[in-house]
Amino acid sequence: MKKQSRKTALIKHLIKGGKLSIKNAYLDFGISNISREVIRLIEVPFDVVLTRTKMNGKTKYGSVCTWYEYSASKRVINKLKKIKILV
Repeated sequence: MKKQSRKTALIKHLIKGGKLSIKNAYLDFGISNISREVIRLIEVPFDVVLTRTKMNGKTKYGSVCTWYEYSASKRVINKLKKIKILV
């Protein structure tokens, strides 16, 4: 597999319609604080706002937990597709 930057990998994932959560960000991209990295790597440099969906669940011990999933709208996907970093 060809090496690529985290920024490029995240953008390609979003363009394909993928969602980012704390779990897949850590396992797939090696990012432990996705909320910070979404802002730093994607939103600010490319002047876009990703959609945030609040998710709820339970831990394996039964306590309630919440997290956010980040995704890109069609308008944001079209804007990200024009970025030359992906070529």
